[in-house]
Amino acid sequence: MKRFLFLSCLLCLALTISAQTGINELNPAPEADCFEMLDGNRGVLILSEHKDLVISVTNAKYPVSVRLNGRGMDGYYRYYVIIDVKDTKQPKLEVSRMGVPYKATQLVKLKNPDFLQAFRLKEVANPIRLEDQTEANDVHFNATEAALEFTTTLKGLQVKCPPELQAQVTSGVSKSDKSLWVVTVVIPLAKLDEARDAFERLDKRKAELDAMVDEGTLAEDAPEWDEMDAIKSQWEEADRKLANLSSVLLYGDGTNYLSVDISDLSPRAKRTYIVLPIVVEKEVFTTQCSALMDEGGRLFGMRKYKAAREAYDKALNTGESVVSEMQPVIQSAINLCDSCALYDLLAFRSFQKIAALKKQGKATQAEVSNYASYGIAYLQQLYQFNPDDYYLKRIESLKNLLDDMKLQVKFTFVEWLTLSEGNPIPGVEIWTYRGFGQISSSTFSSDKKFRRMLKNEGYNFQQVGQSGADGIAEIELDRKSLPTGILFRPKEDSGQKIVYMPLEELMRQARGTYKKKQFRVKMYTK
Repeated sequence: MKRFLFLSCLLCLALTISAQTGINELNPAPEADCFEMLDGNRGVLILSEHKDLVISVTNAKYPVSVRLNGRGMDGYYRYYVIIDVKDTKQPKLEVSRMGVPYKATQLVKLKNPDFLQAFRLKEVANPIRLEDQTEANDVHFNATEAALEFTTTLKGLQVKCPPELQAQVTSGVSKSDKSLWVVTVVIPLAKLDEARDAFERLDKRKAELDAMVDEGTLAEDAPEWDEMDAIKSQWEEADRKLANLSSVLLYGDGTNYLSVDISDLSPRAKRTYIVLPIVVEKEVFTTQCSALMDEGGRLFGMRKYKAAREAYDKALNTGESVVSEMQPVIQSAINLCDSCALYDLLAFRSFQKIAALKKQGKATQAEVSNYASYGIAYLQQLYQFNPDDYYLKRIESLKNLLDDMKLQVKFTFVEWLTLSEGNPIPGVEIWTYRGFGQISSSTFSSDKKFRRMLKNEGYNFQQVGQSGADGIAEIELDRKSLPTGILFRPKEDSGQKIVYMPLEELMRQARGTYKKKQFRVKMYTK
């Protein structure tokens, strides 16, 4: 009774948010899930109509890569959030718009490596949130089932379960409080157990085969190689099936979608939740600070960074009470304006220098390419800060000047000894990959496995270089026919493993100019 009284009080305390419009919330978008070459890492794809998102992962132990990857044909901007394969499989995302204090949060259960799990950020008229209120003595009295119970003030709350689970969903007015609505979900565990057992069995065998490869005990013609190929596809199918059975969706009229993970449900388990509405108070521009922030955002979108900074500066100095709450947001916007203004000036000077060289009529192609390379780098940074199509057009115009020039890449190979670099690594072969299949470093867990792949599809691979005694190798690539990725193959007895990188990711991490890139490859050494 005490517990239900507590729930009743909690449900009366709906979260109140001030906003100029509705609230943006993340909703699962499984139709946009896709495989992507992430070098064995996992990722989240965030789709948004806005180009000013601020994205962070609050529980990551390793650096997280967040980048805007252009705009799709559907008009949505595509943000890639890449989580290191060694990091958590359940990252907690916080997403907000620049200048807006409210953050949409989402705990994501990542799936396969080299896979992007999609979410769509959309404005929601009636946002809701979920709180777990399960206690140790909660139990469901059936050894073949588990149960979920949702208590809410929303009488239109819907619960959608995977059809294969054959779950029973019932709802009605609470017996203890007529103002509350209770939805109960009883889930037979047979199908979920079957999917979990199948995945665990395949995962165990896959690990055993991988260990054989790592130990180098398999002969070139061992039957385990064929089994490995079969197990991989079976494992991926089992993982997909388990993922499809492992969540329940909650939603109501005009609300966002909430996902509840049930992958670890056990017999007799009962979980209780409350579903709370988030009350949106529409905010009108009644303060000078709010009006100036809106003006700053408008000017930033027009690429008028100096004027935008002045507007944010004025907002910071209005002396109104709201300023103390908004100060971190305003200061962040000012810093972004300063960065954009700097890169805008540097890009302008690059164009000026190219125009002057062309006017002289004596400039070499190498001289023009140097300034074009710097200009491209500045514009690409601007596009990351403010993804305006204007910058893409300017980048394209500079790239056209360099299409006939080879892309030069300098690699430096060094040992990585857990926490520090070791000696240069000679004899590392550089191979290009031009296939369309999804591969990563884990695809080549041994040199034998790579040789087997060469035998089966050697037409997709070509050796283009090898590091010298100093661990350095330089290659040239045709810009009009770039490979899918680059593979680094150390000597078989070196104690190091093959490393593969998609070309797009390698270019993103490389330093240097558009004309010549430099990349340091740290190869883990036992």
